[in-house]
Amino acid sequence: MDKVELRRKRIINFLYLALILGLTYLFFKYFFGMFFPFIFALFIAIAVQKPADYIVSKTKLKKGFTATAMVLLLYVAIGVVIFFLGAKLVDAFKNFFVFLTAKISDFPALVGEIKAWTLNTLSILPDKLEAKILPSVSQWFDTVGDKSASEFASSVFDSASGEEGFSISAFTTPLVGIWSTAKRIPSVFVATIIAILSSCFMAADYDWISSFIKNQLSDKNKHRLSVSKRVVFTSLGKLIRSYVIIIM
Repeated sequence: MDKVELRRKRIINFLYLALILGLTYLFFKYFFGMFFPFIFALFIAIAVQKPADYIVSKTKLKKGFTATAMVLLLYVAIGVVIFFLGAKLVDAFKNFFVFLTAKISDFPALVGEIKAWTLNTLSILPDKLEAKILPSVSQWFDTVGDKSASEFASSVFDSASGEEGFSISAFTTPLVGIWSTAKRIPSVFVATIIAILSSCFMAADYDWISSFIKNQLSDKNKHRLSVSKRVVFTSLGKLIRSYVIIIM
């Protein structure tokens, strides 16, 4: 009887775990995008609580006003960081295209540099293999170097055409991706507004929300929730600090 009861408990626990995992999978697959602004807003609201409590203890400001102001300042800081990173990325792409244009305008010199690097890399091969490969590679680079950039590109397109015809999917795929990203800009804007407003309301009423949730839990679950919260935010803090150090 004890074995039967033990097996039944194991089956129930397994089914319960499978149900939780299934619901988690469905949530992340179908509903995570919908609830992400509110989840992000909750994290922001929790993140400003300690600084807000410190300021309130040192001043006569109200908690709601202080927490809301800190949320807005945090979003401004995030926006400034994103702006400067975006500007830096655009500048890097611009410099890359200027460099690429300059190199393509002097196509034979570019081919010569690539040839020298390739031959130097292949020099690590065994002598017999090197003796067989290097003449062919050198001859190919000499043939390419005699052409202009447009002639080389035309030959590449002609070779890609073959018997099956040239496929423009390699060019349409990035364009489709850019168009798909552009269509999401209004959605991202609306989600950002929702996240900011939700963060302000959650930060202002965080004490009430926290008390309401804790009143629904047992003492054991309250402790588990506190430990989980501390672990998550400690890990996130270390992760953010590590990324900041890497970026700097």
